[in-house]
Amino acid sequence: MKILVVDDVLSDRMYLMARLIRLGHEVVAAADGMEALAIFARFAPDLVLLDVVMPVMDGLETASRIRALGDDGGTWVPIIFLSQRNSDEDIALGIEAGGDDYLIKPVSDIVLMAKMRAMQRIAAMRARQAELTASLTRANEKLLRIAEIDGLTGLPNRRRFDAELAREWKSCARFRQPLSALMVGADHLREINEHHGHLAGDDYLKQVARFLEREINSPPDVLARHGGGKFCILLPDIQAGDMLAFAHRLHQGTSSLSRRMSAVTPDALLTLSVGVAGGRVPEAGGSPTELLSEAEEILRRAKRAGGNRVVTGT
Repeated sequence: MKILVVDDVLSDRMYLMARLIRLGHEVVAAADGMEALAIFARFAPDLVLLDVVMPVMDGLETASRIRALGDDGGTWVPIIFLSQRNSDEDIALGIEAGGDDYLIKPVSDIVLMAKMRAMQRIAAMRARQAELTASLTRANEKLLRIAEIDGLTGLPNRRRFDAELAREWKSCARFRQPLSALMVGADHLREINEHHGHLAGDDYLKQVARFLEREINSPPDVLARHGGGKFCILLPDIQAGDMLAFAHRLHQGTSSLSRRMSAVTPDALLTLSVGVAGGRVPEAGGSPTELLSEAEEILRRAKRAGGNRVVTGT
């Protein structure tokens, strides 16, 4: 183990260090509580052996401060007091200050070895617990990423998009920046599914997703699959003219999609419809879902008009 020995008596300190080193431990030492706290922060020991009576800062206050470091998010480290004070009150004070054990000086080799074995078991359990905690954290992070990714296209899903929309809405409202949302619909997806099968339809959606990924500037732009044949694009801090130019560029890019899909669906007309909403600074008290609902409604208007077009809310 890594052990911090704190004792103001040089001979006691050196003797204890030598005994611990012979037992195979890595040992550092301090002569008072203030020095011990500085070394504790750098050394990150597995165990602290702490004298009670010391100048500058005694062992009780030192233990209390070490425990306070743990309360602030640090790792719990066992503390064993070493003292010639052997009254019940002294022992109780040591435990109350944060000590985990209290040994009376001089400590025999047999007792010291037994305590070190016990502390090693505790250190091993702590290491296993830390490893398990880290493993669970990684697993939870992976599950969270999976829960926010669309399985077909690999894009963020509606859940992730809603979170990004809420965040960007607040940011743009705060800094008085415009926010726009585009709802992109893959035209004729139903016909492709019916005449060429769902695998062809899925391939079409994947091609649309890759095309949109190449076109956006992410971050700060946000792209997600909304569901079915619809995709959402969030454009923070973009002027109305640039927003429309971007929407028309997406619409015109469908020729490249048609070329890539021609081997699978030679007679399919692959086009996109785009509904454009926003282009204004969000109201602080407004709801971000209003922007998304507006983009959806505008996309429906584009579809009702025959698709293959860009429609704006203005």
